[in-house]
Amino acid sequence: MEWLLTLDVEVLVVDCCHWNTPTYSHMALPQALVLARALKARRVYLTGISCVFSHLADNATLRRDHSTATMEVQLAQDGQVIDMEL
Repeated sequence: MEWLLTLDVEVLVVDCCHWNTPTYSHMALPQALVLARALKARRVYLTGISCVFSHLADNATLRRDHSTATMEVQLAQDGQVIDMEL
């Protein structure tokens, strides 16, 4: 899987079901962020989110605490369309 680290990742859509506690089938925020940073993703959309997230408030927190000059992190939403070049 080392080849993944060589990719130019503009958009990463990654599973993130909880703030801190991963399950056997879902990542939590810390694991999702480790993956996003390792891949040097520029835009990160967290999906599979549970009802523990408050979309507006937590998106603001994600942008403030986890987005950087080179990586934007936000919660995805149902029906979202992501513009990107292929």
